[in-house]
Amino acid sequence: MWRTIKHTIWIAACLIVLSGCDGRNNNTSVPSSPVRLAFDLRARFATFYPPVYCSYVTVDKNGYHYGKDTYLLSMGDYYGFAGVVVFVTQENTYAAMDLGCPHCLSKEQHCEVDGFYAKCPICREEYDLSLGIGNPTRGVSKEYLRRYEARLDAGGMVLRISN
Repeated sequence: MWRTIKHTIWIAACLIVLSGCDGRNNNTSVPSSPVRLAFDLRARFATFYPPVYCSYVTVDKNGYHYGKDTYLLSMGDYYGFAGVVVFVTQENTYAAMDLGCPHCLSKEQHCEVDGFYAKCPICREEYDLSLGIGNPTRGVSKEYLRRYEARLDAGGMVLRISN
């Protein structure tokens, strides 16, 4: 029995070490900035509900952008360092990332979202959003996008984004 436990611990340790050996990490250089957003899923964002695959909302200094519509920010809304993208992942869960590229750190020229990818207009790095982790896939960056907490309220009708 003791031998089985040691064997299991050894395998788990090896998996943890090997999973972090691709030269990329979950840390990010994007500065921590306040994020506080709320999406009413009964009103403006009624169609932004899983399983709306590959659907997203971006939020920046100009407001909430959903499809072709833009809605003004409310008093007390904070949108991170360079803006936030909120989206439905492949697993039908909500995720939120800062649009600031960790390689370029520009607030003015943030990543542009197209489907499940966010692309930096400066360094051309692409970040995969599909699983909700914002990992770099093509280009020079070795850092992930900054992630924020996305959670539904108790009734499931308001999606809240925060850090």
